[in-house]
Amino acid sequence: MVDRAAIFAALTERNALRKAAQLPLIDVQAEYQEAVERALLQEWEEQHAEEIAAIWEEEKAKYRQEYGHEPYGLLHGGALVGSKANNRIAALRRADNVALPIPRHQIIYGSNRKESE
Repeated sequence: MVDRAAIFAALTERNALRKAAQLPLIDVQAEYQEAVERALLQEWEEQHAEEIAAIWEEEKAKYRQEYGHEPYGLLHGGALVGSKANNRIAALRRADNVALPIPRHQIIYGSNRKESE
């Protein structure tokens, strides 16, 4: 279960540290949403670990059968196997309504620093 209160507490602590260091504050709402999405994705991946591993093994086996060797590297089947496995895993995620987190970092560093005299 995703601990949303712990996520929020960590974000407010980060903002307090940033304020004390005179750094730009983070957008708590955007960071919270991203952190919750990441936690939900991690939870989903842990629940489906065996199924995900089986998908990877099936795609590797298909590749071995078609090309006669183990996929390795990007140019020797690794990218092809990865693409096919990731597409199948993404379909499972979509079926369970679990989205990939979208990074929402919008901090512009140096925007609130005082000009030195």
